Amino acid sequence: MEIAGILERHDKLTFEITRRLAASIREGMSLPITQSHIRLMLFIRSKGGSTASDIAAYLGITLSAITSLVNKLTALNLVTRVRSDLDRRTVTIDLTESGREMLKHIDKKRKEFFNMCFSCLTDEEIDTYFNILGKITAELASFKQSKVLDILDGSAS
Repeated sequence: MEIAGILERHDKLTFEITRRLAASIREGMSLPITQSHIRLMLFIRSKGGSTASDIAAYLGITLSAITSLVNKLTALNLVTRVRSDLDRRTVTIDLTESGREMLKHIDKKRKEFFNMCFSCLTDEEIDTYFNILGKITAELASFKQSKVLDILDGSAS
């Protein structure tokens, strides 16, 4: 199969899954948050609090973009900024109780959604799916970051 066909199929399918997952998560929620906000909150939960630099590195976006996301989540009382007692220059971003409660809702919705998605697959098909994702992830990890960026901006040969 040629790469153009692969890209078209990939984009169509991943867009549809992502769109439906986002709609499922937002169902029953009144707060206006995006997938980026959710990813940020999930990362903070996994680390027990994090600096803006760590979040930016994980999400692959700029510090100014992180500041914007955190400002919105702070205004919604979902995260808080905490200054270190040891070094006042260090600010950790952590979830509030409201943020943890929202993630419980999101976890429930994600589990329901993926249970529905995978219910049509056999255990062998699910294993194959994850093996393929793992193989692609390993291949991406073998690239140098600059090579990936060259590919994304079209300057690779």
